[in-house]
Amino acid sequence: MPTTAGKGRPFALKRVVFLTAAVIGLYLVWPNLLSLFAEAPRVRTIAWFWFVIMGLFEAGSFACYWGLLRVAVNMRSWFVVAMTQLASNAFSRVVPGGAAAGGSASYQMLVTAGAPRTRVVTALTATTLISTAVLFALPVLAVPAMLSGMPVERSLVRVVQIGGIVFVLMIAVGALLLFTDRPLTLVARLAQRARNRLRRRRPPQTDLPQRLTEERNLIRGVLGDKWWQALPFAAGNWLLDLLALLAALAAVGARPHASLVLLAYVVAALLGMIPITPGGLGFVEVGLAATLGLAGVGATDAALATLAYRLVSFWLPIPAGLVAFVLFRRRFGGPPRADVARSAAAGRRAAKPSGRMDDTSSPNTTQADGRLFMLDFLLLPERSEKPRETGLTHVLDKGLGPSQIDDLVAVAAPYIDIVKLGWGTSYITHNLKDKIELYQSHGIPVCFGGTLFEVAVRQNKLDEYMRCIRELGVGHVEVSDGTIAMDEDDKLAAIRKLAGEGLKVLSEVGSKDSNVVIAPFKWVDSIKRELEAGAWKVITEGRESGTVGVYFGDGEVKSGLIDEILHEIDPRHLLFEAPTKKQQTWFIKKFGPNVNLGNIPPEEVISLETLRLGLRGDTVLDFH
Repeated sequence: MPTTAGKGRPFALKRVVFLTAAVIGLYLVWPNLLSLFAEAPRVRTIAWFWFVIMGLFEAGSFACYWGLLRVAVNMRSWFVVAMTQLASNAFSRVVPGGAAAGGSASYQMLVTAGAPRTRVVTALTATTLISTAVLFALPVLAVPAMLSGMPVERSLVRVVQIGGIVFVLMIAVGALLLFTDRPLTLVARLAQRARNRLRRRRPPQTDLPQRLTEERNLIRGVLGDKWWQALPFAAGNWLLDLLALLAALAAVGARPHASLVLLAYVVAALLGMIPITPGGLGFVEVGLAATLGLAGVGATDAALATLAYRLVSFWLPIPAGLVAFVLFRRRFGGPPRADVARSAAAGRRAAKPSGRMDDTSSPNTTQADGRLFMLDFLLLPERSEKPRETGLTHVLDKGLGPSQIDDLVAVAAPYIDIVKLGWGTSYITHNLKDKIELYQSHGIPVCFGGTLFEVAVRQNKLDEYMRCIRELGVGHVEVSDGTIAMDEDDKLAAIRKLAGEGLKVLSEVGSKDSNVVIAPFKWVDSIKRELEAGAWKVITEGRESGTVGVYFGDGEVKSGLIDEILHEIDPRHLLFEAPTKKQQTWFIKKFGPNVNLGNIPPEEVISLETLRLGLRGDTVLDFH
């Protein structure tokens, strides 16, 4: 969302930074690049049919990505996704910061073709996540090849056999990680441990298992029951591109171990993701030739195979993208003018290799002459971006149906950070899994109400409750004792257990009984202990009515209690239940626009965001 004037200047500055980085990057690799391109005339010595074979592999790789994008966007037209991918791919290879630029172009073209904005952003993010995950899984799949010692044969049959083995393994590993938590959590913990050991001077990372689980749940929510189509497409996209490289090596008569080629390929792909030069130009060529040399390929053969592979995989798709763009424009025309600006933010989110999910939709829009455009002429307070750690809007769903959810996310998805299915409503909701996946497909995580947790504890059914959460792909869980009497040590043990399973725990402090008075020091002590036990955020009780916990019976905030809590606790770790406008305004005035607020009625999400931004009378003078 725009927050400052003069947006053209920062955009121009970014262009200068990218161009400067590209020039410096090319300067650093220039000597090696010159020696590599000196071998270019020898490319003509490769038999023509090898280029046909490599071209077919690359065409198949592109088609697989079209299929993946088509499933994620839920679009029937192959023409739209094919033209979109070809054009945005070409664009990303001729401008610095290419991945973000390509993502912006994809967003712009898909929206122009009629795809819903919210769906496009989540779909682009999900395809980036699953594609990157498959790439990072490739080194693991090199182990069987290492054990077997398979060389790259000049025989095309042998090349395809190697690819077939890798394909089956990729599908198996992908399905395992998509539907089971334990392997994913184990991998995340190992990666987190390695990262913390390598970067000891920085604060240790503790949330990687939860982040990966959330991102996996996003992928699963977007793909739905079409995951069985998406996995082969995602695997085929990388595999067929790898086969093109193997064919290039076979064409020059090289016979390195397939496992080492696989590792060299992954290194080259990662170099291509670094936004220094367009498409990793120069870095990929030099890096791939060098790693192929380490894999046992002679320097001349490595250079020749690299040039042949990059000719087919990098250079030839550029003119194809230009043709695709012309065909797309003839059918659909240009995008709405303001969508260009909006697509830049969407592209940056979709292009992040880390997969972290930001805003899942576009800001507020209006219509004129049948075309959508953004209102972006005001100076507004800075708001955190999704996935947020502060400025959370936690929405209370008391039983919304699918059409109501569609209406809600169509206008408010960027402002919703988590939806709670109130108290025990989730237990009796028909088509619960479909409802959860509908929210997740828009990048909105879901959790069950604390009352359901309390009933499960009271009936000694916590293990069954946890199994239900895992099966439904829910990544957040609320732990409360506002109604039942629960020993504090038992509550802390439950928090540790759930957090240990990779879940983001929202624990709740305070009583739902207005007659129960808890001393301020007890609030502070409970919050501290629950954060130490692994709670992601601690909710201060307020109920749907906003008349208990941190509120008096008439809804007034217990400001003295809040001050006592804040004397010891960082408000970033707290989520204040604030169902009424008066309470929301109080907290925003005290803490600013990025305070965490919960139990927000669905119909009040937009209203709350206007309070945060000073677009409602109650806070105009506080921010403008």
